[in-house]
Amino acid sequence: MQTIMEKTRKKVGLALGGGGARGFAHIGIIKALNDLGIPIDFIAGTSMGAIIGGLYALTESVESIESKIKGLEGKNLKLVNAIAGKSAKPIAKNQSMLKTIDEFFGDAKFEDCPVPFKAVATDLKTGDEMSLDQGLMAPAVKASAAIPMIFQPVEIDGKLLVDGGLARPIPADVVKQMGADVVIAVDVSAKWVDISADLTKGIGWQGFYSVLSNMLAAMNQQISKEILKNNADITLRPAVTGYDWLRFGNPEDIIASGYREAYSQKALIFEKTGYEPSAKTGLQIFLDFLFGLD
Repeated sequence: MQTIMEKTRKKVGLALGGGGARGFAHIGIIKALNDLGIPIDFIAGTSMGAIIGGLYALTESVESIESKIKGLEGKNLKLVNAIAGKSAKPIAKNQSMLKTIDEFFGDAKFEDCPVPFKAVATDLKTGDEMSLDQGLMAPAVKASAAIPMIFQPVEIDGKLLVDGGLARPIPADVVKQMGADVVIAVDVSAKWVDISADLTKGIGWQGFYSVLSNMLAAMNQQISKEILKNNADITLRPAVTGYDWLRFGNPEDIIASGYREAYSQKALIFEKTGYEPSAKTGLQIFLDFLFGLD
């Protein structure tokens, strides 16, 4: 990790949005911040952002997270890949992805996290945002990632909770309320994509989930506009719009997109956080050349 000199110590909060497989870019974002020597003092996450953010808050090891995610390929995500195909049913009976979250977090509690963390979910009855930060992490993260029509709602304290993206796609305001002086928000949602050609032969389940993906992306964009405008000091948008939100294989390219986005915005990140780099390492000189910086 690159050493840094502090000008004014500011507490940095990371707000990680949802976006299915595109959320693997969060790993690259965190890796780049580590390489730049930027501390992460608070994390709030929605859906995939809750999975990645929760793992980092618990372990502070981006290498461990990357290993876990890469280990999923072809193993526990058959359900998700089936949904992206033609044979899936609208309500998933096989909860393999949610079981994987249990495996990731085990009996870990929020109180075990060296980095304060909140998982954001949506109350299915009221539509209200629920920021979860007490007790077992696994149920809270599962609730945050429980996409309607794909996964069953998760019951916590008598409330049925679903994907946090319905209420707070990018929880910049949540992490600001946690005490962050500087909020770095990560938007991995996609713009509306013209899928009309795919639907000319009948919608089918594959078409249904394409429509659902578009609907969620459009909704997330609208909800996030004011939240980011009023609460985010830096908004990072990795180039992940070309990746299907349900395609969980081969995460390396998506992770790399996150790294490139954060690293390319290093000047802004240093400016806003009050940090500046010390003498460049050989790796940084190479990366600057690679990304066309300086």
